[in-house]
Amino acid sequence: MASKKHAKNKAESAVPYIRRVLEDEYVQEQLRSAASGLRAVYQRASKQGGQAAEDKRVYGNLRQAATSVRRATTALQRPKPQPKRGVRKIATMALVGGGGALLIIKRRKSAPEVVSGSGVSSTQPSGSEKGDDASHHLRDAERAQTPTSG
Repeated sequence: MASKKHAKNKAESAVPYIRRVLEDEYVQEQLRSAASGLRAVYQRASKQGGQAAEDKRVYGNLRQAATSVRRATTALQRPKPQPKRGVRKIATMALVGGGGALLIIKRRKSAPEVVSGSGVSSTQPSGSEKGDDASHHLRDAERAQTPTSG
């Protein structure tokens, strides 16, 4: 019972290859070329007998037939899948990520700064030069608003 299933599975797996042999003209051409080369080898070898092993034409025809068989079998194989474009995907993601980061940085710089209770803007670190400049500008603005006595 198992051998019948095995034979059936093998026969079903051969169907696509047989279909390609019947439909593909390139494969048919290669098989015809291989058959004619083998025919020439047989005819030449049968005429020469033992000396056929040293005949260069026999080897040439045999090499041509083997090449044709190899081309036919490679044409019958399933086409290899195209390589995935991993490098392109990584480069695209890097560009998108970099553009997004640049957009976020520009938006933060152009957004109005929020003043906290300490007199330093909340978007700038307290020890940086920009933070110190902002606090100087804030103090100057507070002085301008407060009436001076004198």
